[in-house]
Amino acid sequence: MKKALFKGDTDTWNLYLIDTVIGSSGKQALGKASTPFSAGLSSDHSTVDIDTLPGGNWKNYALGKTAVHECGHWLGLAHTFQGGCDDGLGDAVDDTPPEKSASSSCKPRDSCPHKPGLNPINNYMDYSPDSCMTEFTPGQYIRARQFWELFRDPKVAAPSASTTIQQTAAPSASI
Repeated sequence: MKKALFKGDTDTWNLYLIDTVIGSSGKQALGKASTPFSAGLSSDHSTVDIDTLPGGNWKNYALGKTAVHECGHWLGLAHTFQGGCDDGLGDAVDDTPPEKSASSSCKPRDSCPHKPGLNPINNYMDYSPDSCMTEFTPGQYIRARQFWELFRDPKVAAPSASTTIQQTAAPSASI
């Protein structure tokens, strides 16, 4: 059905609103999305449970922020809790503090006390309630822009299978 409904090309975000989203775990989910490197770029999309929109029935998740979160995935962003507290790449964005697991409340916490920063409960790429979500970091913006230019910009040739994205450092400023 989605292939029949698909519009546009690699630079077009197709968002489908449906009654029930089944996630990769086989359980009901708020939404799901393909990433620039996980699906055929000419048919990738995001799916969002219609009850996550304003007025919907998902407790704590009915302000429309799920669509923003899924668009982040479509642009190549990972969850802020990707990799947990390990020293690995995590979400590959330097200015999002590591987080052991997804947040489920707006209460500040530090799940990786040996690492700098509190959990990014206000970040769209966490699982915090919609009322908490207010931001992408500057580093996430840069990373999403890199993915756009490499995978989605119609003026740029399609990347090869060996294309890599470097970890994104946050911009710095002095006052």
